[in-house]
Amino acid sequence: MRGEAAWAALQEAMSEREPLCLSDPRYIADEHSPGDLIEMTETCTMCPLRSLCDAYATEGRVMAGFWAGRLRGTK
Repeated sequence: MRGEAAWAALQEAMSEREPLCLSDPRYIADEHSPGDLIEMTETCTMCPLRSLCDAYATEGRVMAGFWAGRLRGTK
């Protein structure tokens, strides 16, 4: 699986700390308002798991969702 090591590292870190986006449905939603995107980016900036999240999204070539401050899979 592409990004498997990065996913494992993110999962391990999440067992010790919750990501700030946990339970926020906007991070997996298909549509976002400009205000949502600003708030979500700010949340990611403060998240202690951001670098691991970004590594997984990049290495795993995530095609959807909002990962580490960036919207993935946009048209």
